[in-house]
Amino acid sequence: MEPWRVDQKAVLDAVFEQLLGDVADDQLAPGEPLPSEDRIANRLGASPDVVREALRRLMHSGLVETDDEKIYRKIRFTRKEGGLELLPKLLFGGGRKDFAVARGMVEARLYVSPQIAAMAAARSGAKTADALDRILEDFTATEEINERQRLAMSFWQAIADAADSVVFRLMLNNIRTAYEPFLEPMAVIAEPEMKRVADYRAVADAIIAGDEATARRLTEELITPASEALIEVLRHLEEHA
Repeated sequence: MEPWRVDQKAVLDAVFEQLLGDVADDQLAPGEPLPSEDRIANRLGASPDVVREALRRLMHSGLVETDDEKIYRKIRFTRKEGGLELLPKLLFGGGRKDFAVARGMVEARLYVSPQIAAMAAARSGAKTADALDRILEDFTATEEINERQRLAMSFWQAIADAADSVVFRLMLNNIRTAYEPFLEPMAVIAEPEMKRVADYRAVADAIIAGDEATARRLTEELITPASEALIEVLRHLEEHA
């Protein structure tokens, strides 16, 4: 009989996800020390070496810091005090999907995107043509829904760049990072929007023409149906999780 082989990476990932959930879910206050490595190891049934490496991962992720005494402390990334970079961590804290966070991201996209499009039209206009045209060429060339979803996110990121707003671009970057794991399960809901190639083209044309009002209106008309459907699905999952 062969000896059992333990997948050390899987154990490390599991310990990291558990600690990530403890930190991201606000179970610790900023500045509060984490339990000792030995206590964590005993609680999770893992070796001190695995716990130590998981804590290093948390430190590299910017969620905890250590002092000269090698005591790990939580820093200010919390739901109440954190920034946009916390979204992916909250969404997958503790190895589970937080559907309330996902719903909030879709709502943010729904309400903010029309204004971003209007700002892009006002501030960049025709200068956006090359970037938007390249993305839409690729969008038209593929019929694979998940690839179109990725290209659609690139489309809105390019529009945020054209709006000359670092904050909006960073917001969309983090929303994309957090949303991408949902691409496949949400493909059925996203498919109607992803097939509206002409409407994506119309949004781009309005921005390129510098028409703020039309860019805002067409963006709202384009993204509202799928966004509202997705919000309802996520709300249902949230209530039954």
